[in-house]
Amino acid sequence: MAEDSELWDVICDGPFIPTKTIGDPAVTIPKTRKEFNDADRKAIEKNFRAKKILVCGIGPDEYNRISACQSAKEIWEALQTAHEGTTQVKKSKIDILTTEYELFRIKDDESIQDMHTRFTSIINEFHSLGEIIPRNKLVRKILSVLPSSWESKVNAIKEAKDLQKLTIDELVGNLKIDFRRWSAKIEVFQRRTALASQDAMTYVISVGSEGTSSKIVLSSSKISTNTTQTKQLRGTSLINDKNMLTTELGEIEHERDDLVVVMVDQRETIESLKREKDTLTERIAKIEHERDDLLVVFVDLKKIIKELKREGRYEITQKVKEVASEAHLRLEDEIKSVKSSLCVELERNRQLQEDLGRVKNDLEKSLKWTWSSDAITALYKNNGGNRKPVRPSFSLNRKTNFLLKREQ
Repeated sequence: MAEDSELWDVICDGPFIPTKTIGDPAVTIPKTRKEFNDADRKAIEKNFRAKKILVCGIGPDEYNRISACQSAKEIWEALQTAHEGTTQVKKSKIDILTTEYELFRIKDDESIQDMHTRFTSIINEFHSLGEIIPRNKLVRKILSVLPSSWESKVNAIKEAKDLQKLTIDELVGNLKIDFRRWSAKIEVFQRRTALASQDAMTYVISVGSEGTSSKIVLSSSKISTNTTQTKQLRGTSLINDKNMLTTELGEIEHERDDLVVVMVDQRETIESLKREKDTLTERIAKIEHERDDLLVVFVDLKKIIKELKREGRYEITQKVKEVASEAHLRLEDEIKSVKSSLCVELERNRQLQEDLGRVKNDLEKSLKWTWSSDAITALYKNNGGNRKPVRPSFSLNRKTNFLLKREQ
């Protein structure tokens, strides 16, 4: 489908059917296979290619669901219903994702990359269900889920960048850089602490269970030396260590304050997440119950549809038989009527032929007598009334029954 975008049109809009326009007013009807041209055959070929792509891209379990589908559009709709659910199921999924999106927070000891991966997963699920969240809202959401220790960085980004044009990748890139710097500071602090612990002076930092009070206890171990020079060197070393530790303690106190704030925020977040978890558990149980009810209704409707199809097919068959029987009887009646009319006409024709023959014979006889009478009358006048024997000037042809004029 990446090579031919028309295949996706076939899947979404249905198969291509070649048509033609006939009559006045114009009426569009499907073409027969004999009327297909090259363009029609190429378009129909896309119907089969789209169906083949969908069938080849699913497993045997999915094939059982779509084996009865006749077109690529029917296959696609069946797969959508199976994986995304009906409209009500989609709305339930969107509600769950919305709650998850609103309660999204960065976890303890979670890197910026891991947080970005989880956030992208939620956004992709929204996209698959047809819900698109504007980019500027996504950027503001990421900034809002960062811990309070990042507040200065968040404010700097809001002031320096245009959040309407800032992309998520740019934002995450900047946050990764700051996260690496912060991790590097912690690593340096840990190394310095490890070096300081090897000296004679040790320190202990105690933070109360509620994070509201702290105690710093400094203790020094006395090392007995045998020479005055060794004591002086040790004293100088202790002074240097004290100065270094004072600096380190200032940094530790700053980091401690940040950790206390983070701990309070995380505790509030945990409590909020617990409450939201209970709410989501109740909603999930309710949705599962609704899903079970819908499945029962779906099975019942499927049975009803099958029964209606069987009843509809039987009724249609009976109606077709009745219509065909009535048409057959009408045709038989018409044939009988035509046969009787034909017989009557044939009989009339025969009688007319016989009458015509008789009239013809009578006419011929009449003509013979008329011609003979005229001939005798003419001979009598020509002889002037003499009583000589009359010889007719005409003779009768025995073969043709016609009178022939005799020469004198």
